[in-house]
Amino acid sequence: MTYTKELPIAVMHTAVQDDLIPKMERNMRILELQLEDERKDKGADPRTLLYLMKIYNELDMPELWKRCLEYGREYIGKSGWDMERGVCWDIMAQCVQKLGDPQTAILYWHNSIREWAYDPFMYLRLADGYFRIRQFRQAFHWFDVATRIKLDEGLS
Repeated sequence: MTYTKELPIAVMHTAVQDDLIPKMERNMRILELQLEDERKDKGADPRTLLYLMKIYNELDMPELWKRCLEYGREYIGKSGWDMERGVCWDIMAQCVQKLGDPQTAILYWHNSIREWAYDPFMYLRLADGYFRIRQFRQAFHWFDVATRIKLDEGLS
């Protein structure tokens, strides 16, 4: 978290590791009900889709990773904020990587970086994707790029 004169308060959320899964599952149930209501009314709110994607990606359940990809495709068609579109592509890349499709994951990470080029973790995951398919020159290149990005570069 960046501490500034204008925003002199830093908030750090802490949780015991054992509590994380039950909390994510609770939040997932709440968001799924919310999404169901939204679909009955005006359609899915992009934020609800992205919050669910974040949870689905963290849980070790391939069927949720597949649903995450569906929500991601829907989200990309709705969202107008470049940073969140980058996050969406990044989450989708992580899911397809876990589902065993490293080539698509690499494509999605490139999409992520095109949308929002300021998050070094996207470059690190891209480097890891190339490393996994044994394209070491690409892996080291993207790792090098990641190490040169300042964590607060895209925030101003």
